[in-house]
Amino acid sequence: MTSKFRFHCNAFSSACAFAVTSYFPKPSMLVAFWFGSVLLASAKDVPAKGEFPKVVYTHKLNADQSPSDKVEAFTQEDVIYLSMEIKGRPKIGKATAQFYYLEQLIDESTVDMASISPATASSKSGNTFMGFQLKPPSPLPVGVGCRAELSWDGKSVGAFPFKIAAPEGALPSSISSVKLAKGVNEAFVPQNETKEFSPQEKVYLVGTGKFGKESRFWVDWFVAGKLDEEGTKSFTVNENKETLPFSFSFLPAGGWPAGEHEVVIMLDGKEAVRNKFTIKAEVADGSKMSEFQRGLRELANELQANKTIQVRKVTLFKDDGSGKPGAAATEFTTKDLHLHAEFSLDLPVNVSGAKVVWTIVKTGKLENHPLATVDVAEKGLKDFVASDLKSESALPAGDYKVELLKAGQVLGSKAFQIK
Repeated sequence: MTSKFRFHCNAFSSACAFAVTSYFPKPSMLVAFWFGSVLLASAKDVPAKGEFPKVVYTHKLNADQSPSDKVEAFTQEDVIYLSMEIKGRPKIGKATAQFYYLEQLIDESTVDMASISPATASSKSGNTFMGFQLKPPSPLPVGVGCRAELSWDGKSVGAFPFKIAAPEGALPSSISSVKLAKGVNEAFVPQNETKEFSPQEKVYLVGTGKFGKESRFWVDWFVAGKLDEEGTKSFTVNENKETLPFSFSFLPAGGWPAGEHEVVIMLDGKEAVRNKFTIKAEVADGSKMSEFQRGLRELANELQANKTIQVRKVTLFKDDGSGKPGAAATEFTTKDLHLHAEFSLDLPVNVSGAKVVWTIVKTGKLENHPLATVDVAEKGLKDFVASDLKSESALPAGDYKVELLKAGQVLGSKAFQIK
């Protein structure tokens, strides 16, 4: 991980200051805390339950850290301020702030009130205000999903969500159609639409939508009610799209268990679509099959196992930031250190023994230089082969290709550039 943001905390009325640097993959923020407090003749040492009158998001904090106004939505360029009011002047206790995007913990910090010097400022209410300042170094995702969770001595004060408004001129985003199928063609037309699949079939989610600039869209697959993170893919739309087709597919490692499963589309932090589908168990008891049926099944399995691999298409993907395929791509930049490729096959076949080779075609003085060779070790019948290339340093600009081979024969190839 690399340092994405810095955590800095100060006491409003004292000279104490400390900094904590933390490392997280996404998203990144700069969070600053300023604690304004007052000295009261009858101050309580510890605030009791219910003695946190207000927690307010604002465009600006006043000198005593009280809010100057109240807002519910910020732009991606705004500095985000949060003011929390506490009754009286607590002398002891620990205040903790945690910031999240959905279930992703961005960072947290705890301040011990006993370490703060007596106040030299006052407020009209006679209460203590704590001000939180969030300065993300890159824009936060549009929509809902961001929140601050505040606590005092380990007990929750509450969760306080805020919204990031879409950029000016952005279209309202929505999903217009979604289908489940056993395949998809290059025009994003679903093939063999169904909601019933076999354990070794890849499930395709095919649809269209309208997406506004900076809209974030991702798909989660739930196997028997549990999220399988290997299937999660996401992308951010960089410009308005009146109509944008999309396709996602997934086959869990080891195949689908029999029963009901779900695929969920999340759009700008909210659930947009939830589709259920069923996996039918394969017949395991051969005694319940006729001799003719058993013969047909054995013949079909033998033909599939020995069938020549036929590559239907090759798709390249950028990394989503967590080591998984993200948005589809036709080219990369020198900043892309993790590349993904998927070879879609026309039918499920035995892919064991195949190889994926990543090659530099021409970059400066290098020509036809192999970068990596990956043996396909998966067993059973598969209708796709996935591979990735990860580099510790920037790959040089130039021409590249990725190929699927078996027994020395090139079965599928995709040329691309790194710029």
